[in-house]
Amino acid sequence: MLTRYSNLGMVKVVNRLFDKMPQRDFMSWNTMVMAYVQSGWFDDALRFYMELRRSDIGFNEYSFAGVLIMCVKLRDLWLAKQLHCQVFVLGYMSNVVLSNSILDAYAKCGEMGDAKWLFDEMKERDILAWTTLLSGYAKCGDMKSAHEVFDEMPEKNSVSWTSLIVGYAHKGMGHHALELFTKTIKLNVKPDQFTYSSLFFACASIISPNHVVDQQHYACLIDLLGRSGCFDEMMNQLKKIPCEHDDHVWKALVGVCRIHGNVELGEMRSYYKAKEKRKRKNKPKDHRSIQRPRPHKTLREGAK
Repeated sequence: MLTRYSNLGMVKVVNRLFDKMPQRDFMSWNTMVMAYVQSGWFDDALRFYMELRRSDIGFNEYSFAGVLIMCVKLRDLWLAKQLHCQVFVLGYMSNVVLSNSILDAYAKCGEMGDAKWLFDEMKERDILAWTTLLSGYAKCGDMKSAHEVFDEMPEKNSVSWTSLIVGYAHKGMGHHALELFTKTIKLNVKPDQFTYSSLFFACASIISPNHVVDQQHYACLIDLLGRSGCFDEMMNQLKKIPCEHDDHVWKALVGVCRIHGNVELGEMRSYYKAKEKRKRKNKPKDHRSIQRPRPHKTLREGAK
């Protein structure tokens, strides 16, 4: 019952049930720690874990799973190292799930030296371990090491390809990212949404002041980045446009804010509408549509 309510995210209900339990084993404590972690109550999760370790109830390998997930989410390097030592001393490093979690925590914290050492010490490395190490190097911008890991992988999946593509794209090496994407197409590797988002970054990084780019090119780039949800990169590219934004660019922005309902972009949309209204107001009328002035009533009566 604890697990059921925990999966539904009903932490307060789980807590009440736990308090009413006449006997609690380490499995119920593990469930409480995981429930708090999944709901983002990290302080309570750590408190329950420490109470469990101090007690004489006992524990198992999965007692560490929840707090290791918390380390990954918080990028808490100190806690990750403490848990690594505990898992090592207790002889649980052979557990692939725990080893991968510690590896992921080191990679997320940018501690690639410890991550590589742990990876080399792992007796069993699944594709998740390889991809985690690859992704860690890519996020740190060490594309040389990332590509070396990629080449050594015994098998690759769409996540490993995408991790390398994302790394090259964010590093500003757009041509490398596009070349890798071309290879995935030839190998029938199915791309995901992150693959496409990284390609937008790659295309953005390729554009330089030396290229002859008109407003339609910029509008296409703004539209692609906006549709993929890459708002920060879209704003950066918008600021880099060397000339005043024309209708193509503004209409691309209007389309993006219509799709995502972004508040900041919505303000730009309002600005664009006001700009269009002023243009229509100041636009000279066609001489064919100008009506001739009608004479005043007194003049018409005098003419009679």
